[in-house]
Amino acid sequence: MRPDDPVNVIPIVGMGDLDERCDLSSLDALQNCLRGLLQDKRFLLVLDDVLKLSYDHLPSRLQRCLALLSLYKKDEIYRSHEVIQLWMANGLLEHPEGRDEWEDVGDRYLNELLSRCLVQKEKDYVNYFTFRMHDLVHDLVLKVSSGP
Repeated sequence: MRPDDPVNVIPIVGMGDLDERCDLSSLDALQNCLRGLLQDKRFLLVLDDVLKLSYDHLPSRLQRCLALLSLYKKDEIYRSHEVIQLWMANGLLEHPEGRDEWEDVGDRYLNELLSRCLVQKEKDYVNYFTFRMHDLVHDLVLKVSSGP
């Protein structure tokens, strides 16, 4: 790859919490960290199967939330607070426990999807953040949710 080639970012599944193990502030730092983690290890990249396996291991509540997001066009930029309201309006959130509010449950869902690299944070704002779903994830969720 030449330095002026465009960089494609893909979800990395099965590596645990990379944000705790690696410096994600730059591509060079991430590459160096991954080189260290993968040194002397054999691996095979099977993207479709890995994404499908990752999706299959999601709790059904999160599968339903992703399915609803996949109804939007590819490369849609979502606003976290609007998505949580949408999930609430469609009855996709579990009932809050204790002092939690519905928004807290929605925040937990979004954080879990972020930690599984199924959605990618774009920008933080004061009371919300924007994010997008990777094209490959979007395609997979559309295919799976449309049935056999």
